Amino acid sequence: MAKSRKHLPSADVAVDDQTAALLVDTSGGGDDHVSVPVAQAGAGTLVIVAADAGKTVNIHEVNLSLDVAGTIVLKDSDGTVFATWNLAATGQKILPLIIPRTAGRQLAADKGLTLTTTGGSGKGFITYSAE
Repeated sequence: MAKSRKHLPSADVAVDDQTAALLVDTSGGGDDHVSVPVAQAGAGTLVIVAADAGKTVNIHEVNLSLDVAGTIVLKDSDGTVFATWNLAATGQKILPLIIPRTAGRQLAADKGLTLTTTGGSGKGFITYSAE
């Protein structure tokens, strides 16, 4: 598989020392995007973003796969389903889903984001910002 590489000025990119998440400011206005790597050991729930009072999470990109047939569900921290994918084939992948700047990609205020997989382990990343 070919990899796409883009040059970004070093001032626009940083790495979070605690989570190793890639922090990218692509807006020019301070809207920091965080790419969270997903590498589950097995099916289960993973906290992508903890709830933060006064913050609203915007999901920008989802790029995930499962190692066996199963489902991937994104939920807010209260358990409200944001999106569900049923991957029927082993190794099937959610193609890079880039979500445009619309209300449809935004969780309710003060909510975190979790990823739940059934059937297999999720791999890939989710990119978000919190404002």
